[in-house]
Amino acid sequence: MTDATGAAELRPLQVEMNGINVISESERKGHPRPAGRYGDIRWAPVAAVVVATGIGWGLVTNTSASWLTWQGYLLGPFGLGGKTGAWAAANLGVLVALAIGFVAHLVFGRADVRAEEAVPLMPAAAGA
Repeated sequence: MTDATGAAELRPLQVEMNGINVISESERKGHPRPAGRYGDIRWAPVAAVVVATGIGWGLVTNTSASWLTWQGYLLGPFGLGGKTGAWAAANLGVLVALAIGFVAHLVFGRADVRAEEAVPLMPAAAGA
């Protein structure tokens, strides 16, 4: 489905950009930069985004944009009927990418959360 603005052509990037924005905003509010509590770059979330994006794009198809015909490359190898099969329009990649992000955060984020919780709270400012 294409609208007058061509937004359908940008949909493959919307999930990733929204996820990055949510992560960025939550870290900005809770963790000062540049070094912060976790350093400048947390490599586990970066790797999770790259892996989730690759798998997610492999499990979605987009017939609205001709330049995205390469998507859906994992539908055949995973036995889901290929790009024209019954699962092609199900957009499983969105759900799988979301699940990968959730599981990756649970697995790799636990140590970071424990380290954050182990740091004592800052004492209240005098006279406040």
